[in-house]
Amino acid sequence: MTASNHQDAHLVELCTRALHTFSIKDQAVDHYIAEFLTEHDHSLSCEDETFIVEVFSGCVYYNKLFKVLVDGFYQTDGRSILKSHYNIFVVLGYLIIFRMDEISFKRLRGLVLAQPTVNMIQFFSYLLDDQKINNWVYDRWCEQYDSQFVDQKIIAAFDSGRSELHGVMEALDNVVEHDVSPTLVPRPTVVPEPFDLTEVKPRAIPVPKKIPSVPAFKTVPVTTRKKPIYEKQLRKKREENHDEVQQRLKVANRTRFKCADPELSKKTAVKIERIRQEEDKKLQFNARHVTQERVKVENKPIKMNTAAILREGLIYQKKEKESEEYLTGLLRGDFDQSKFDEWQKKQLAEDQRNKVMNTHYRKMQGQIAREQAILAKKQKEEENRKVAEDVKHDIVTKQEHQMLVRVVEEQRIQELIEEVNRSHVAAQEAKAKTVVENQQVAKKVNAESRELMRRALEEEEKRMIERSETIAQIRALEHLRPERKVMLDHTSTAGHFLFAEMSLAELHERLCGLKDEQLQERERKNGQIKKEKKEKSQAIFDAIAKISMHREEVGRSTVIKAKLREEDLLARRQMIDSDEKLKQLQRKLEMKKKKVSEIERVEVIKQNSAKKINFRGLIREKKELQKNRWKHLENSHQRMAEKQSKLIDNT
Repeated sequence: MTASNHQDAHLVELCTRALHTFSIKDQAVDHYIAEFLTEHDHSLSCEDETFIVEVFSGCVYYNKLFKVLVDGFYQTDGRSILKSHYNIFVVLGYLIIFRMDEISFKRLRGLVLAQPTVNMIQFFSYLLDDQKINNWVYDRWCEQYDSQFVDQKIIAAFDSGRSELHGVMEALDNVVEHDVSPTLVPRPTVVPEPFDLTEVKPRAIPVPKKIPSVPAFKTVPVTTRKKPIYEKQLRKKREENHDEVQQRLKVANRTRFKCADPELSKKTAVKIERIRQEEDKKLQFNARHVTQERVKVENKPIKMNTAAILREGLIYQKKEKESEEYLTGLLRGDFDQSKFDEWQKKQLAEDQRNKVMNTHYRKMQGQIAREQAILAKKQKEEENRKVAEDVKHDIVTKQEHQMLVRVVEEQRIQELIEEVNRSHVAAQEAKAKTVVENQQVAKKVNAESRELMRRALEEEEKRMIERSETIAQIRALEHLRPERKVMLDHTSTAGHFLFAEMSLAELHERLCGLKDEQLQERERKNGQIKKEKKEKSQAIFDAIAKISMHREEVGRSTVIKAKLREEDLLARRQMIDSDEKLKQLQRKLEMKKKKVSEIERVEVIKQNSAKKINFRGLIREKKELQKNRWKHLENSHQRMAEKQSKLIDNT
């Protein structure tokens, strides 16, 4: 390696070292790089210092661009490369994209060969892969920068320097094939210098808290190993409840079903009423022609906004224009349509009267048809009642047969219950044996757990002592950080060499000028808004006056129309009352209603007589049920006594 290549490699190393120790949030670029050059190397020329400053400031300025490029490399090809080489790839990326025209091919090749060969091969193969650069990396660059800048500056730099990149890649391949390892640059040995630190008083080490000792286990009380008394009480109560349930079940099985009762239940009565209502609805086919009373709605005052006022004012303005056009047409000699409208109203009124009379005729005919349907329905119910009596007789005979079958099944179930009780007694004895064995095992496990807890406590005490020592050392080192001070000048620029770069004082003056201009513009707009508000309010007042005038006229016309409507209703009622055909239909309807009421009265008398007969039969059945119940109770008491005697013998 030549002396020039050695010098270039040294400059790249200084740039990477500066990037590694730089923090964008806490330090300024110019101040930091000046301090860095004064501290690290005093043998650099002016050209080398400007080179380092330009490369360092360019890497910081385009930090987002190189972060996307190098992060993509680490995610795809550079997974096995250390993160400590991150800034080397940033510096090489800056030189390839922005300084390729100034650096010669030999100088670039020397810089690359001075770095680890395997890392450089992977990095340059990543840069030459168009599929990776033009897809994912290009999209991320366009998110951070303008697409025109990315195409003209970055992608164009890759395309123009592609031949040089291929040449560097071939040189790296030759090094790998011929195993020619580049000569390493001899680095000066680092001479350690003693730290000039002020003595810091160490913080007081907190005394670790003592771990509380585990209290001694209490001895197991004697009552835990004895069987509790309440188990016997629960068993006795369970047997009593079981016997009571059996008795209730037998009584329920011997009682008659509800379907066998001669009286109608509530459910059937509700269903019959629902069917009757449905049939009545079918007969009401003229209900829509009946005149219904209209509910009067009070017109409450509503507060109108400006839009509603202007909208209603335009409507009334159109009506005024139409009335003016109509009057001018009459003055010219146009046709007057008012006479035709009066004739048309008379014709419509006559048609309405005829329509009302027809609806009344249909209503009366429908009521007569309804009464005829009720008479037919009563006849059908009488036939169905006779059929139901026959069905009830058959059900009673079937119930008696079913009662005999149930008595036989109860005897068989009682035998099965006795067998199950015997198996329960054997299971309880086996359960008592297992409880004793489990208690012995629990004693052994408790002894082993106490020993393990004691060992764990001793180990934890040792760990706490070591941890407290390390904490004291860390807190003593926290006081050794150096203080950093940055001087700020309000009249000087930041020194980024950007267009329109200004100091804080100049920025303050420009902001004051902009604020004055904004105040003037705001005053001008306020004056214009006040003027528009005055014009708008005057237009609203005019519209309100016009609306009130038209509403008064509309109110007068509605009062006149209401009076005419009442007179028309009175005339219709007089016409309906004086019609002879309607009177004949009314008489016919009253005749039908009388017939229906007579049939219903006869049915009520029959039902009362049937209830008296059924009451006597129910009293007889009740006496028989009481006899059977007493017999069942005696049998159950006898079984309980036998069970208790068996349990006493077993214990």
